[in-house]
Amino acid sequence: MADKKAVVGAVLLVLFSGILLLSNYFGGENFDTGNVPRRVNSDPWRPLVVGTLQVDSIPSGATVTIDGTVKGSTPLELKLRPGSYSLQISRIGYNTRIQNVNVEVAETTFVQTELMPLY
Repeated sequence: MADKKAVVGAVLLVLFSGILLLSNYFGGENFDTGNVPRRVNSDPWRPLVVGTLQVDSIPSGATVTIDGTVKGSTPLELKLRPGSYSLQISRIGYNTRIQNVNVEVAETTFVQTELMPLY
């Protein structure tokens, strides 16, 4: 009876360990934080699935908003999924700049703008 419990315990331990390993391997990549995903290209045969958006402004320190979500301040580099985004660059005392940008796979899109004072 004790041997049977030991075998069942070992099998459960192996199954639990396998589930933990698989859940870590297939864990989701978070692309909308603007941060570099944990596994951008962990498999060298899998194509790169993100592009880079570099945003800079004069003056620097402007707030960068992508599709309504604040991502940080200039100068800023973001890793994003390919696609079209609404980019807003704003700073207190300056006109807000709004434009659409396209991010392509494995390419860098540069946006540099000069914000004009309100007065």
